[in-house]
Amino acid sequence: MRIAVIGGGPAGLVAAGTAAQNGLEVTLFERYRIGERINCGEGFFDLLGIWGRPEAGVLFQVKEILFKINNLYRVDSSRLNIWMVDRFNWQHYLSEVARAAGVKILEETPVSVKDVAHIRRDFDWVIDASGVSAISLKARGSTGENRRRYAVTLQYRLEGDFSYLKDSMKAVLEPHYQGYYWIFPKVAATKGIANVGIGCFSYPSEKIDLKKEITRILYQENLHDYNILEYRGGRIPLQQASPFLRDNTLLVGDAAGLASPLHGGGLDMALLSGKLAALSILKGTPHLYEQQLRQKIKHKIVYEEKFYQLWRRYGIDFMEKSLKSALFWGRRNFRKGLLKALRTT
Repeated sequence: MRIAVIGGGPAGLVAAGTAAQNGLEVTLFERYRIGERINCGEGFFDLLGIWGRPEAGVLFQVKEILFKINNLYRVDSSRLNIWMVDRFNWQHYLSEVARAAGVKILEETPVSVKDVAHIRRDFDWVIDASGVSAISLKARGSTGENRRRYAVTLQYRLEGDFSYLKDSMKAVLEPHYQGYYWIFPKVAATKGIANVGIGCFSYPSEKIDLKKEITRILYQENLHDYNILEYRGGRIPLQQASPFLRDNTLLVGDAAGLASPLHGGGLDMALLSGKLAALSILKGTPHLYEQQLRQKIKHKIVYEEKFYQLWRRYGIDFMEKSLKSALFWGRRNFRKGLLKALRTT
């Protein structure tokens, strides 16, 4: 059985590796080089609690989150399975695992809309891990199907003194937009590096000037004189492109719209979807892939979507009240407190 995987991000690499390790013939098409063009803060949020520490690229475990809404809160995150990772090294590791299993990886090989029909014809199954662009949906004329609701982001990589964020990260909710900005250190030292970005989770009609906002944030955080090494921006899908199976094509990761509507993270769901998609093909049950995936993530998605809508309706005062509830219920275990707050909300 021949499998094509479109996209060499975490979802595509795990799908390809899983399929090849179980004896399937796999070819992976990657638009760039593996590990290039990464548009995220590089925080691995394993809130599903099923992956644990990534196998490679770990910079440190995030033991504390500095949350600022109206007030500043320090949250013990040592039990939340949150890691700062170097996505370049991590994805290179995943690609080497896939290659060792026999995956043929074609880097710098973009797949166009016209190519999709040939790939679907030449391979028994196709796994679309092409990201929010979802090339297989474009080929069907379903442009934007997984982008009707999305977050827009802009991120700078800064060089400067981030020693105050050792083993921690910072997230700030502000009142004039639905979203947050973050400071995720990669090297928490006096000559360190951090990803500093902003994500706006409002509907597309409520646009803000991200460049203007991030400039304001840099002054607000006294980071305005730090050295900007690079900047990137992108979209995060906040709406799923169900069904995840279209003829002989399975959608995984961002292509399926599998990102948190609450914080935008999606690495845990990307990995899970890639693995389950490959296993469903192996077992001859691709029609059960979406059902099996939803059984794993349904509570997470339902709670986070409700929180998103309540945040949108009631603003940051509601979010602060919810955070206080989570801290109260989770004095010894913030994960349990967070789930309690989500349920009671």
